Amino acid sequence: RPVNLRTGPDGCLYVVDMHRAVIEHPNWVPEELKTRRDTRYGDDKGRIYRLRSTGARLPARWHWNVANSDTEDLVLLLEHANSWHRETGARLLIERRPDDAAVLLTRMLNNSLQWQGRQRALWVLHGLGLLQPQHISTAISDSSEHVRRQGAILLEQRWDQVPNPDNLARKLLVDRSVSVQFQALLSFGDKIKHDDFRIWLDVFPRAMADPWSTQALIMALGKDLPPLVKEFWSRDQYYVLNDPSESMAENLYQVHYSAARLLPKEDHAWFVQWWGQTPKRYFDLGDRDPSITRSLLGMLDGLRSRGVSFSDLLDTAAADVRMHVKVIGEFARQWASNEKLTLKERIEGVTLLGYAENVDELMRLLNSPVDSRFQVAVLNSLQTLGDQVPWQDVLNQFSSLQPVVKRACLDAVLRSPASIRLLLDELESKRISVNEIDSIRMGRLLKHADQPIAARAKALQSGLVNADRQAVLMKYRAALQLTAFPQKGELVFRKHCATCHRIGSIGVQVAPDISDSRTRQPIQILTDILQPNRAIDNNYMHYSIVLNDGRILDGILASETSASVTLRQPEGKQEVVRRIDIEEIKSRGVSLMPVGLEKDISLQQMADLVSFVKNWRYLDGRIPLEKPLPKYNG
Repeated sequence: RPVNLRTGPDGCLYVVDMHRAVIEHPNWVPEELKTRRDTRYGDDKGRIYRLRSTGARLPARWHWNVANSDTEDLVLLLEHANSWHRETGARLLIERRPDDAAVLLTRMLNNSLQWQGRQRALWVLHGLGLLQPQHISTAISDSSEHVRRQGAILLEQRWDQVPNPDNLARKLLVDRSVSVQFQALLSFGDKIKHDDFRIWLDVFPRAMADPWSTQALIMALGKDLPPLVKEFWSRDQYYVLNDPSESMAENLYQVHYSAARLLPKEDHAWFVQWWGQTPKRYFDLGDRDPSITRSLLGMLDGLRSRGVSFSDLLDTAAADVRMHVKVIGEFARQWASNEKLTLKERIEGVTLLGYAENVDELMRLLNSPVDSRFQVAVLNSLQTLGDQVPWQDVLNQFSSLQPVVKRACLDAVLRSPASIRLLLDELESKRISVNEIDSIRMGRLLKHADQPIAARAKALQSGLVNADRQAVLMKYRAALQLTAFPQKGELVFRKHCATCHRIGSIGVQVAPDISDSRTRQPIQILTDILQPNRAIDNNYMHYSIVLNDGRILDGILASETSASVTLRQPEGKQEVVRRIDIEEIKSRGVSLMPVGLEKDISLQQMADLVSFVKNWRYLDGRIPLEKPLPKYNG
């Protein structure tokens, strides 16, 4: 358990190792371990490891005494190859404050061949109160980006003491090093006038090449970001953004999203005009350019987050602008349907289709056998269109959707009281199982402001566990009062549970992981065994696939592509089914774990099984419990 490490004077790495049997906060220790006898074992021990590079020669031993070194010796240590020596030299110089330090440190700053020496000299001058404006200028012109970055930090601190700081700051803002530019944006973003477009139009494309610089630019400009974005596009400089990398496209999205969030209402007309110029930009760059697409999506998403009505904006636009916007909608339809494009590009097309309000095309795409992420994107676009969407048709497909798509579907439906009522109709008629609604989304229904909706949801929730299952649970609660033998429980687990669950090295992991039972109480474990449908993770819902030849396959949907579906079945079996062979995919709305397991398990066996699930990690005896587990001697 390493708790610290340091570089030593000899260049080796020294690791401090804490030697304790238990290292944990009492709040997170399971109840059965809070009184274990070895809790403090090892608190009087510890180790230090010395690590050296294999085959590397260590430097000669240091035979001279640092305490007797003069100023020149200490300054020379600032460029030593070992960081311990550099830190020690800097510390002693600042502690001693020698009178001849300024000349020697300035010489080191100007002439050292090691950037570490120049950087250390700069900060020791600062620490001794000897830093001069020329020292900062020297650092800003240094050949090393590391030194220039430190120069930026010191310029920010000494802004009012340096002649013409604006010129130095501008130099750093367009530095060839990304790290230097990032520091400059943080240090001087609020000091250089934002209406000085000459410098900011140069900074803008440079910052887009790095995600951290992009965020620093957004922070630096604040409410002045929209004018810069407008100025950039008005000068038709977008050719400098013609970069196919995903990182550049994402950075552009972030900038334009932030700009749209701050765009004044009087500039909405400019945005519509800019939107309509998108086809021309694609034409100018000769292809579907990701920088153009992500910039447009950023503006659209940013304005939508403010509740802007795009229909109202387009109604006030000129006819030619509306026509060009429709062209983008047609581009989006082609991109979303083009199987030769990447999934990312197709999803961008789907998102733009939402802004084109093409409900029919989105519904067609929802039915197409594509990656689940694609269907989630379709549902995200549909939910922005509200009552224009035939939500009943969406809910009719619910049972055939993959778990992650179901969650997106529920999120979309829960946005509107009208669509919520349709969902409740499906639940009450049992065409959709109440078990499909997870606790978070059920909570939203139960707390809905519309009282009739909340009442209907409450009635559905109360019927989640039938009276038969409740009676079985009441009967088997008596098992928790029996003396339980976890070793016997292991045999019960192997016979009844190991085909779908894994604990330690026993069984196969098909269903949810039940092995981490340290914080779970026996009654919780018993309830999950007897009422498997009370709370089901959507990722482990029971699906049936009906094949064209009449066969039916059951299991959990493990993965899905446009060509095939993979079912995970008990005993770890995987069944890959071609889509062309599938007649229907349907969720059963229940857990793959069967109901009625207790018919083959007595009260004593249930007590043993629960004890095994709870205590399996302690059976080898390596962890000394205060109260040892019962051992079966029969």
